[in-house]
Amino acid sequence: MFNHLTDTTTAALGLALLMAGLTAFYFVGRMRFMRTNVAGVEEFRGFAVMLLTRFFERALQLAGLAAVIAGFALMYTGVHNNMVRKRLSVDQEVPRLTSMAKQVDKASVLRKAQAEQRASVHKN
Repeated sequence: MFNHLTDTTTAALGLALLMAGLTAFYFVGRMRFMRTNVAGVEEFRGFAVMLLTRFFERALQLAGLAAVIAGFALMYTGVHNNMVRKRLSVDQEVPRLTSMAKQVDKASVLRKAQAEQRASVHKN
């Protein structure tokens, strides 16, 4: 679904969804708090208003929960893919460095052999 997005964009989208979901929970709780009277009982103008309000609040809470879960999933995906990509780039550097080390090692062995030949020539 989000294959075309970069890892950073995916993580940022996840963070935005997470914040949207938490904001939905906050506003539902705030609306409920503002409707309560001194005794802690929610007051509505009528039965139909109560049914509609509770229906929309539950729908908003479910949407907020889905946004929080999707946000965590996208953040995890973005961060995890970024870490994997960095690890792969490091793993690709290792063989190159190893082959360079082998070349340096061959050159040092060659120089050492040449130095030994010169030393043996000077001894004779």
